Amino acid sequence: MSLKKILISGGGIAGLCTAIALLKQGHEVKVFERASEISAVGAGIALAANAMKVLRVLGLEEEIIAKGNVPN
Repeated sequence: MSLKKILISGGGIAGLCTAIALLKQGHEVKVFERASEISAVGAGIALAANAMKVLRVLGLEEEIIAKGNVPN
């Protein structure tokens, strides 16, 4: 596989997960985000079981669980 330089527009969940996956494959990745800072906006995010499986593969599952709440 030929390694590539990849630009990702947007530093949200999808952009950052994509960047991590591409970095793990050895690509050079740059993420560009329009917002000058990341801050809490009071919104919640629910992650389905399939999303958590992807986060497990990326090595992020434990950190996400530690910082979030698991509904009963």
